Amino acid sequence: MVISSWGKDNTDQKIAASIDRQIDAILERLPHLQDSTKYYKALTEAFRSALVCDYYDSRQDEKGRVKLKYRETNQERLTPLLPSIISAAMYEHAHRSDQEALGILQLYIECSTSALFKEKAKQVGQAAYYASLLAYSSEDFRTADRYADIALNDNDYAKHAAEIKAECMKHRMVTKLDSTRYLLTIMELHEKDPENKTYFGMLMKHLGSSGHYMEIGRLAHDEVEKDPHNKLAWALLGETEMRAKKWDEAIRAYQHAADIDATYTEVHYNIGICYSYKAVALKDSLQKSHKKLTANDSKRIIAVFNSAKEHLEKARRLDPKQEDVEWAEPLYQIYNVLNEQEKAESTKKKIKKTTTD
Repeated sequence: MVISSWGKDNTDQKIAASIDRQIDAILERLPHLQDSTKYYKALTEAFRSALVCDYYDSRQDEKGRVKLKYRETNQERLTPLLPSIISAAMYEHAHRSDQEALGILQLYIECSTSALFKEKAKQVGQAAYYASLLAYSSEDFRTADRYADIALNDNDYAKHAAEIKAECMKHRMVTKLDSTRYLLTIMELHEKDPENKTYFGMLMKHLGSSGHYMEIGRLAHDEVEKDPHNKLAWALLGETEMRAKKWDEAIRAYQHAADIDATYTEVHYNIGICYSYKAVALKDSLQKSHKKLTANDSKRIIAVFNSAKEHLEKARRLDPKQEDVEWAEPLYQIYNVLNEQEKAESTKKKIKKTTTD
């Protein structure tokens, strides 16, 4: 669309008329375009032209009057094509042109707020959500946050948009005030949608990275009271007890999580680790009080190590390639303690070697 050729003597209505003729020409050839790239390019050009046309069409004349000549016609012929703008954006995204796709989604959002298409663009929530995703993937967190705010108004996309908004806030944190705002936002989202485990996980991750372990413990206690079937909350409670070296309390909390989900690999691993530490603590305590371990003392210690072995072997069965947890080294140590040398040698081969630069 070329505007520079319009002279200063042209009135707003003449400019609108010129653009409207360009829209006529685009729409006349649009059905005959077989190439998708050319089709979508022409389509988006028609909508951009229509917005500019409506701008000049709606301006007051010298007497302060507004005489709309093209709005109704453009509404009638272009409104049915509005969903195709979303399709155009998806087409560009599929062809790895994400900046072009973002620009097209921005066009749809602009249409949704214009007088020309107001209340006609029904997919603004979808467009805003996809725009926020594209902006987030290119690390333009400010833009992603802005479009996530728009998507929050659409019930179909609000939940996912809230997650993007929270992630944008996290990436834009600089000051303690930013951190506090992020924390309050996540807490508010969690209160509004307690069934969404994503918010709870984000909250725990933030609190953990900030060293707010007391807050994590309190929140975990609150969560298991509100929802005893929340395995993540039980696991988190287990982690806080484990951090405090309260082995029995940690094991009980983790066991609740394992009862809810028997395939929770990390939980079985942590139970095994807790039992290992408990066995060592028991041995130290008995040696301190008895000076020399009795046969009964040894049986008690071995029993605890066997419990550790049981859960670490469970973790091994659930995660044989150690993609989630590295169970080989602690299990190898326990086999040695229990004098199960054949198993120890077999497990030793599976210990992942750490490399240093």
